[in-house]
Amino acid sequence: MKLTSSSRWQFLLLLIIIISLLAYPAAGCKTPSTVSPQPVPTSPQPVPSIWQDPSTAMPRLVPFINNNWEYTVYFPLEWYRESNMDYEDRGILDFHAPEPLHAALNVAVYDVEKMEIEANIELVAQQWIDNMEFLWGEIVLTDNTRLDGNWDWYYAFDGVLWGLDFHVTTYLKQTDKFLYTLKLQLVKDEFDDAYLSKLEQIPELFELHSG
Repeated sequence: MKLTSSSRWQFLLLLIIIISLLAYPAAGCKTPSTVSPQPVPTSPQPVPSIWQDPSTAMPRLVPFINNNWEYTVYFPLEWYRESNMDYEDRGILDFHAPEPLHAALNVAVYDVEKMEIEANIELVAQQWIDNMEFLWGEIVLTDNTRLDGNWDWYYAFDGVLWGLDFHVTTYLKQTDKFLYTLKLQLVKDEFDDAYLSKLEQIPELFELHSG
């Protein structure tokens, strides 16, 4: 069966989630957690006419509180939640821009002890980059640096999938309990500078409840 552009995009995002889930060998049972964050829309919302021209649309960022994994992330109100999976040792959360746009926000949290994650954030970041190279086939790393502040590490790369030029930015934060990763993936030409500037506020607004 021939995949449409929309189904290819959904398949790609599903593949990314699977790679995230397999990033580290899990220890113990992966029984889904019964604790759920505050509800948000779980199905695609009608695309306002203004979204037919993204250069004129400015997203309003709203909070999503996840008490199970002790964080709050802000996401564009017009985006919808594609998945929210909680396991004993990790949690995966995804938001997508409404069609016909190609953009996704992913937050993944890993239990450091249960996943036996390295204490060295630089080694962890390199493993994540290696995972992306495996997934994308070929990437051009545009940034890879240690941070001092809200996040511990940042890397960005350009890659091509389904004939589309993507830009991907990833932030990592490691505490004694958890490793947090936040990833923004989008086709850059679909958004103007003002919209991109708004999206860049998402990592800055990210909050850890545990301090």
